[in-house]
Amino acid sequence: MILYKYVKQDMFMKYKDEYLNGKLYFADKQIFDDVKEREILNRFNSAPARFGEPAYDLKKLASDKQYLDKFKICCLTELYDNNAMWASYTQNHGVCIEIEIGVGLGAGDPHIIFFDDEQYKDTEEVRTVFDMLSKDSILAAGLQYPDDLPSVQYQGQITLVDIQTLFYYKDCGFRHEKEHRLLIYTDEPGMHKVGTVRKILFDPDFPSEEVEKVVLIRDELCRVTRLSRYVKDKFVRLLVHHDQLFTWAIDSQGAMITKYNDDYKKAEYEIVIPTQYQKNPVVAIGDDVFKFSNITKVVIPDSVKTIGRRAFWGCIKLKEIKLPKSLHDIGESVFKGCTALPNIDIPEGVVEIQWWSFEGCISLTKVVIPDSVTEIGGEAFKDCIALKEVKLGKRVELIDERAFYDCEELPSIYIPKSVKKINEGVFSNCSKMTEINGDPTNEKYGYENGLLLARNHTVLQCCPCGKRDVSIPASVLTIEQEAFCGCINITKVVIPSNVEKIKKWAFEHCVRLSSVVIPDTNIKIDVEAFFECDARDEESHNKITAKSHFKEKAFGTAKYRRGNKR
Repeated sequence: MILYKYVKQDMFMKYKDEYLNGKLYFADKQIFDDVKEREILNRFNSAPARFGEPAYDLKKLASDKQYLDKFKICCLTELYDNNAMWASYTQNHGVCIEIEIGVGLGAGDPHIIFFDDEQYKDTEEVRTVFDMLSKDSILAAGLQYPDDLPSVQYQGQITLVDIQTLFYYKDCGFRHEKEHRLLIYTDEPGMHKVGTVRKILFDPDFPSEEVEKVVLIRDELCRVTRLSRYVKDKFVRLLVHHDQLFTWAIDSQGAMITKYNDDYKKAEYEIVIPTQYQKNPVVAIGDDVFKFSNITKVVIPDSVKTIGRRAFWGCIKLKEIKLPKSLHDIGESVFKGCTALPNIDIPEGVVEIQWWSFEGCISLTKVVIPDSVTEIGGEAFKDCIALKEVKLGKRVELIDERAFYDCEELPSIYIPKSVKKINEGVFSNCSKMTEINGDPTNEKYGYENGLLLARNHTVLQCCPCGKRDVSIPASVLTIEQEAFCGCINITKVVIPSNVEKIKKWAFEHCVRLSSVVIPDTNIKIDVEAFFECDARDEESHNKITAKSHFKEKAFGTAKYRRGNKR
């Protein structure tokens, strides 16, 4: 049975260790503070002694302090999201504990007797309250809210029905509370174990530093935060047992999260992943674990070494994530489509940024690639349209195709000495980029007029898309695939006479390119080299038309005009 207990902040912090271990506070008879309860007690005070004065009769129970003071009571509810109860029982400054009654009890803990169970329901069995309620047992039952009091079933000895009448009825005006009670007969006041804590909800004003203390106390619990419309329309912090949040797998290396359970995916939670599961270090987050969930924040412990493919793909509410220093491997598409993520610190130790890792992270503004990274995968930062700053690490060797494609706000980039290969289209459609520069001692690449050149300046690898005027160096023999892709500001290009080849898509989507000067040489122009361009060859166009190496297909579906011929 899952029930909830509202507790004020000072009370919770005083007994936090006990609460986290499944104990609840049992109060004495002063808990009876509403009209109906006092009326019930008054009835028992006046109950007749039909068969003399038995030792445990109701009259003694109700009037004799020696007996009544031994009854301790704990009130719970079926509700965690009732604004009136938050206000009444915590003054909006406390917690609500979710506890599974009767689960996780061991030897020496009280035995829970569910009064609502069929074996005790409407029973006529006559047993003394001391038989039922030894110090090793607790009665649990849901309250009833009658419009009028039931009759007292006094038979000279205390029956279960008598106990129900005394402790499990409440005024009908409290129906909204859906209250349950736990009743124990003991000389020991205070905290008694009743089950296993599953969640703890903290009110919006609960001090963050105190929440952190609770998290540290119970490392095997995960803390998440959910948005609640019931409590001041603010965030309620929620402590949730990891077995509810995740599905796990364990091997010789440690524990891995294999699934974020569906019941939680739609809610806006902050996740703190535990460092251990069943005494095994948490070393990995598996493929697709948080994919398309509404999590808003994730803190990953330093024990985690691997994050699988697509682990956070499509988490459109994710605004903050803390990656651990222990992290080595990040799978492809790991943060693809995390549209609300403004920044991320990639830890030293990660070796490769995989394909599509941050594609579509449209709020990402800055990326620092640590020195441990040697490869940046294709389209890794594609469509990061707010990205304004990229710092590449000192050991990057490969930047794969279209890695920074369509990063509209990126103004420049610096290529370190370590880079050995930059594939096609890496900076295509970066419409505000005006300069590509780098370490002059790089053996593979050079830089001239803001252009990226390769092979001793004989290959034009990339022209920044923000440029308006371009002067192609005379040393260039080849214009690489996608070299000018997305250069929407360029209106005219003069191809030097030394150029021997223009590869496919070299000038793709140069939508303002209206003039191309092509030399009268045996230049080879690949299919769709000027795809989606509105271009005209202003010089020697009749001679070029006659050459077998030049084809209309070089302009694809573009409005290529050759004199009066289209």
